[in-house]
Parts: sequence; C-alpha cells; structure tokens
Amino acid sequence: VRGREAARFTRSSSTVNRYLAVLSHVFTVARKEWHWIAHNPFEGVAKLKEGPGRMRFLSQDERVRLLDETAKDAQLHTFVVLALSTAARAGELWNLRWRDVDLDGGRMHLQVTKNAQPRTAWINGEALRLLEAHGERGKKAEARVFASVKGRRYRYDKPFTAACQAAQIKDFTFHGLRHS
Repeated sequence: VRGREAARFTRSSSTVNRYLAVLSHVFTVARKEWHWIAHNPFEGVAKLKEGPGRMRFLSQDERVRLLDETAKDAQLHTFVVLALSTAARAGELWNLRWRDVDLDGGRMHLQVTKNAQPRTAWINGEALRLLEAHGERGKKAEARVFASVKGRRYRYDKPFTAACQAAQIKDFTFHGLRHS
C-alpha cells in the first residue's frame, strides 16, 4: 500500500540459524536421497553469530520464597522440588510413570528425555519424602506420576507462573530450576 511501510519482522540470530538449518536439510535430502538437484544452495551460507545462552539462577532468598508459594499446592510443590533436586526437565517429569520410580532405592528412571537417552536420577531427602507422600494415593504402575484429575498431563505452567509472581520472582522460567 502506498504511503505505508511494510511490516518488519525481526528474528534473533539463533532463530535465523535454525531456519537456515531446516532449509539446508530440505535441500540436502532433495539432493542426496531424491536426486532432484545437483547442489545444495545453502552449503556456502555462513551462520550468524549467536549470543550467550540464557542462564538464570534463583538466589537462596528467591528459592525459599518460591518453595513457600508452591507448598500451597502439593502436586506443584512436589513437581518443583523434584525439578530442583534432580535437574529434570518439565517434559521428563510430565512423562514419568510410577513403574519408573523406585521409592525404596531412591531413584527414578527417566525414559523420555530431550536427547532420547534414558537416564536415572537419584532422589533423596525432601524430594523423596514428597514423592512418597504423592504416591500414597494408590497409583497404578502405568499411571503418570504427575497427572490432572482426569489422568491427563499435569499442567504446571499457570500455577508455577502464579507462584513466581506471588513470590515476587521476575524473569524466571521453569527451566531455570535445572540451573538452581
């Protein structure tokens, strides 16, 4: 439209690099597997310099305030304490089944992980006590450890965000618990 500037879309360097990688892969498959093209036009494209990754830690005071807030919801509290004490990702805890938890041995086997390599996380102290109390509800082996009332995945995101706000913790995500 005349007289108006076109909308501008900006993307971070890391997002642009991910887009380039996807496009490059499409052309690689088209060249190597389907023999549609002779050359991948993305082979010579340089990646953009990416900034340092985000790393936010909770201070001791913030951790105490957050745990005070999450303690108001038993399932959220157990979810957060396990994440803090085992460095498990939210998705790993979401997919955890009771058959993969050994309360006597103090460990949980994480079958579904980000890199598709199952791993074992040790549980002790308060995390083990909370998980034992959480498991006293007569769970079946196939049942999720963290589930909604209807047996679906537990939605931690809204209660976690609310707990952070109530604890006056700014600029913090659930993933940051892995670093704390």
